[in-house]
Amino acid sequence: RTPTLNSGGASQGFHVANRVSTSEFQYTRNDSNLMTDTRAIGTNPNHSYYIGARNDGGAAIQGSASQQAFVTIGHGLTSTERTSLYTAVSQFNSLLSR
Repeated sequence: RTPTLNSGGASQGFHVANRVSTSEFQYTRNDSNLMTDTRAIGTNPNHSYYIGARNDGGAAIQGSASQQAFVTIGHGLTSTERTSLYTAVSQFNSLLSR
């Protein structure tokens, strides 16, 4: 089974791709769940991450020229931690008038 994601064409917002555990992955936008995948992955892959592009065997592909106001890379946020991060970043962006 291949998970699909329909974001309604919206690219703006607070996007979180979150590997909750070795058997659960979640994708949210503005703290609303858009996708959950429950396939086990075993261990995390050892590769580079590209902001605004996809990693294809070590090469950045399908790059985007979109502006990123905030980016963070981490692991395994609980839903409470994800909501707290969303709230903090939203407040930070409001203080910066963006």
